[in-house]
Formats: sequence, C-alpha cells, structure tokens
Amino acid sequence: VLRLVRSGCGRADPAEMISTLPPLTSDLRVTPALLTSLAHRVIAHQETYRQSGGLHAVALFDRQGKLVVIGEDIGRHNALDKALGHCILRGIPLGDKIAYSTGRASYEMVLKTVRAGIPILLSRSSATTLAIDLAEKLNCTLIGYARGDRLSVYAHPERIVE
Repeated sequence: VLRLVRSGCGRADPAEMISTLPPLTSDLRVTPALLTSLAHRVIAHQETYRQSGGLHAVALFDRQGKLVVIGEDIGRHNALDKALGHCILRGIPLGDKIAYSTGRASYEMVLKTVRAGIPILLSRSSATTLAIDLAEKLNCTLIGYARGDRLSVYAHPERIVE
C-alpha cells in the first residue's frame, strides 16, 4: 500500500486546488544580487522576533527590493496572511512583488502566493517536493535556502537575470 504523507495543515487535494488557478503571467525580472540582499533586510525589520526569539516572518518587496510590508507570526502561513492582508486592505498591487519567507516553502505557501499573483517566492529554508511541483505547474519562481549569497532555484529561473 502506497501512502502519501505530507506536512500540510490543509485537507484539500492539491491537484484539485490548482485546477481553478491559472498559471502566473509576469514580466518581473530580478538579479541574483537583489534576491540575496533580501534576507538581510528581513532580519533588520524583525522587531517582534528580536523580542521573542521564535517567530516566522514573510516580507513583500517591490521589484527594486524596497520593503513593502513584513508580517510576523508563530506560523509561517499566518505571517504570509498578515503581509497579504496588509496589501489587499490598502489596494497595493501584488503582481510585481517578491515574497520572502523565513519558514519552509510548502505547497500551501506556493498556493497562497500564486493566488495573490506574486510571481517569486523565496524561502530561507527548504522547499518541499510538492511545493516545487506546484510552482513549476503554476509558473511561480520558487527559491529555497536564500541565505547569504546562496540561492537554490527550484522552479522558473527565467525571472532571474544578470
């Protein structure tokens, strides 16, 4: 008997979820230098993390690398929801933004960023196999281990240019 075990919190079938999501279309192009600079900016703005020592953050940046918003929470999904909610409530367009997460890039994180229209998702941590598969199908640039000068590009590297 073959069983699929996944770490996600949701109960929905990922294949069913992407059936209603069109692949992203975006002309966003960024340099590796811009992407590697984002981790330092997130750390510099993690006020609550410095006080508590144990929170995730998701920051949204524009195409020039300017910080738009940072959301912090004990859960990486909630941190993403806070950042997205901030932009949605203020009418800030998301189709040209970059999301940087301090937590693992799971399929749920990919689905949320794609649903919001964000074409690039970076994670300071790893990406799951299912997240990579979904990012590939949904035309999302997915990057893991975004620390220091290191980037592991898992899907759609064409958005990263010199």
